[in-house]
Amino acid sequence: MSASHESFEWHLTPAGGVEGSEFLDFGGNVLRPTPEDRVATFVLDEHQCHALEKIQCTWSQTWIKADSNLAPLYEKYGMHPAHVAQSLEKYGR
Repeated sequence: MSASHESFEWHLTPAGGVEGSEFLDFGGNVLRPTPEDRVATFVLDEHQCHALEKIQCTWSQTWIKADSNLAPLYEKYGMHPAHVAQSLEKYGR
């Protein structure tokens, strides 16, 4: 059993990034509607096996609209939000 396992969704839309649902260990889940105009959905997964171990973070794409070209949106808004970039830099693999 892990010490902590939390997930955070992030949707990319033509207008930028939109926070999605959060799946939290102890604070309960925060369910948010999926934007109708999303072109992709990503998940930041934070996992800690033991209280003394370092948190492991992964960022993965979980959904993409068919025939989407994400390159212009990445160029305009970045590959992921700043707070995700910071987590991945510190804890990512």
